Amino acid sequence: FPVTIFKEEAFQAQMQFAMSIHETTKYTHEEAQGVMHLLTTFGMAPEMVQKATKVILDFASATGRDVTSAAMQIGKAWLGTTTGLEKFGIQVDDSAGRVENFISILAQLKTNI
Repeated sequence: FPVTIFKEEAFQAQMQFAMSIHETTKYTHEEAQGVMHLLTTFGMAPEMVQKATKVILDFASATGRDVTSAAMQIGKAWLGTTTGLEKFGIQVDDSAGRVENFISILAQLKTNI
């Protein structure tokens, strides 16, 4: 029973977040929801999904990519595959943990794009 409530709360939070994306960017709430759904398939927690979604939309805009391919590349970075990100000035610390590296990647993308 508590798990169902948590899922509903998380869903509502993501819906509100998607609507705020639509209000503040050129992207629709459906595109934001698609990015968030894709990131959850990589096993990302809801709060990390929201952080990553903002960066992904900026990354897509800056590189001219569609949001799905941008989300796939950043989602793969969550799993540790960072191939192709070096051309955007992204550096990964091989001795750091996965979450630490991912947070660093998001920060670097915000700065570099």
